[in-house]
Amino acid sequence: MRQNAVVVAVGTHARTVHPALARAAVLGVQRIDRRNEAAAVAVGLLGRGEQVPEDLHHRLLATLAAGGWTAISDAATHVLDRPRDCRLDQLVRNSSLQELFNAGAELQRSFHVGHATTFEICHAAVRVRHDASLGQPPMPAESLFLAAVQRHVIGVCAGATPAITVTLADGCGVDPDVEFAGAVSGRRISHWEFAPLDISPPGRPSVTTQVENVVGRDPTRSWRLDDISVRLAMSTRTLQRSLQAEGTTFRACVRSTRLVLARPLVERTDLSIGSIAAATGFADHAHLTRCYRATFGTNPIRARSTPTLSTP
Repeated sequence: MRQNAVVVAVGTHARTVHPALARAAVLGVQRIDRRNEAAAVAVGLLGRGEQVPEDLHHRLLATLAAGGWTAISDAATHVLDRPRDCRLDQLVRNSSLQELFNAGAELQRSFHVGHATTFEICHAAVRVRHDASLGQPPMPAESLFLAAVQRHVIGVCAGATPAITVTLADGCGVDPDVEFAGAVSGRRISHWEFAPLDISPPGRPSVTTQVENVVGRDPTRSWRLDDISVRLAMSTRTLQRSLQAEGTTFRACVRSTRLVLARPLVERTDLSIGSIAAATGFADHAHLTRCYRATFGTNPIRARSTPTLSTP
């Protein structure tokens, strides 16, 4: 099964990092350099409930990469420290690997702004790609840190840490546990794989998930029920009944998918609310604001000043 990345077209912007990832990087850097200036600045921001800019996060990751794979891996273990993302924590502590990967597309939309992870799942192995969805491709240190975070999360969920193979852009495969300096550091990464994993070939996802995946790949389209029914090879009446049986509606699926895409852009970029509305399929600034407030209990402007670790 391949999960497609969502690409949202927006203009030039600055962005920040999910607090759980920023905090993990800070703690990792402090373990190897207590006086690190970038870490001190990030600690101050997090302590005040402020966002950590991406360029500051890049400085932290560069320090970790200079410390080798061990430093990166040690930092990744902090992603599940308190305070933490409640949804991720629940999945890791109480779900199977299959359920974790089924939720992968939605999780990456909330954790990553500007980059997207896509999973290709086959028996006993998972291949992951880390690509741009806004702006420039991820730097090698970003991909390595994300790979280490995913490995830790999978290990906690599965009860055993999987082996990892990092494939470079030139096709060379490297085991970073064995070989890192000179082989991986600073070189563009194509993808990575985790194996072995006790994960069966995935079954067909729920109808709700199928609808959300279709809408998520093209959120600005004016989706109609019959458009989706054609994509899913079922009648409109069957689609309606199936969604109703799962406790939702077509309209609610479209709205929730667009909000999942809009929320990290609201909280972790400097894009105008109007630009975010246009990029994620809302009619205008006011439409996004109404839906955002109804779902999250606050308006987008106020949400910008308060990073969140948990989601409803």
